Amino acid sequence: MEKSPYNEWQSSIIVSNSALMDVLSIKYSDSIVIVDGDFDCTGAIVMDKSTIFVNGSIKSTNRFVLGSSYLAATGDIKLPKLSTGNSTIYSPGKINVPENARLNPMPKSEPFGIRFFQLSDVGIAAKAHPKGAEITAISPFSPLRLFGLRVGDVVTKVDDRAIDSPDALRRATRTAYVREAGVYYLLRNGQAIDRIVLFGDYQLPK
Repeated sequence: MEKSPYNEWQSSIIVSNSALMDVLSIKYSDSIVIVDGDFDCTGAIVMDKSTIFVNGSIKSTNRFVLGSSYLAATGDIKLPKLSTGNSTIYSPGKINVPENARLNPMPKSEPFGIRFFQLSDVGIAAKAHPKGAEITAISPFSPLRLFGLRVGDVVTKVDDRAIDSPDALRRATRTAYVREAGVYYLLRNGQAIDRIVLFGDYQLPK
């Protein structure tokens, strides 16, 4: 028997909490793939009766085949060698696919009932800072506010994870929430401090 050129996933659920880069040739059959980050393919991808939802961009310069499948991204989709058969593509970003690909508008909420963790779920907003992520807003009921964080604080590290962007802060805060606690290392007016944040029974908004 000739060996398949693809790594095959059948009737599987694949969840990645970070970007998938340099993905090699894979065939998904009757599977669900969820990626909290970019999905960047170097090999050919074949999807049959499968769903992929990416909280980021989907890019590939190689063959990308959708057969009776759903493909969704919150960022750009760049698949110049895409071929589709009774499939649907969702994206609010820029789309680069062949003209004959079937396109539908992005729903108002995340498709397939999937929702990714956001900083707003714990009542904060942040922007990029040369030394980390700077908190730009914090709600009165945020657990981070309750444990001493303020607007203007620059988060440089959460537990053992260095913070170099708002998205890195989002991912680290998601992990801290799951663990129910995290140590936030901050710069406040140029002074290094830290605060222990307990999430306890805090409930994420639905």
